[in-house]
Amino acid sequence: WVRLHHLASERDLLVVSTQLLSLAGQVENAEALNAEMAKSLGDEVAALATTDEAIVVMGDMNQRQDSPALQYLLGTGELEGESPRLDLDDVEGENKQGQPSIDYILVRADASVVGCSVVHTAPVRSIRSE
Repeated sequence: WVRLHHLASERDLLVVSTQLLSLAGQVENAEALNAEMAKSLGDEVAALATTDEAIVVMGDMNQRQDSPALQYLLGTGELEGESPRLDLDDVEGENKQGQPSIDYILVRADASVVGCSVVHTAPVRSIRSE
């Protein structure tokens, strides 16, 4: 994570980058582990954030948009009886070749987004000259 301070507006911006594990089909209790990761991420961001700063949480969530873990981060679902500590909006989800979105950019619900996109780059090959 990084906290930036915009000098002209005197407003702070908290940027958090993360990657949640992709556990679906790999372990028996994948949904419970995904929920634990989402709760931990939500708690950490809530603890870092101040009440008036903008928040951006982005990364490879490895979660479908309708998953309980992502719904918790979006503030629309509970996990294990706990209400979300964040109120984020999904401003970008990346869909690859017809697959469900797993890469997301989430912002605090009161943010005004000017533009965003998930950036994918091709592998860079090292070229040696002889």
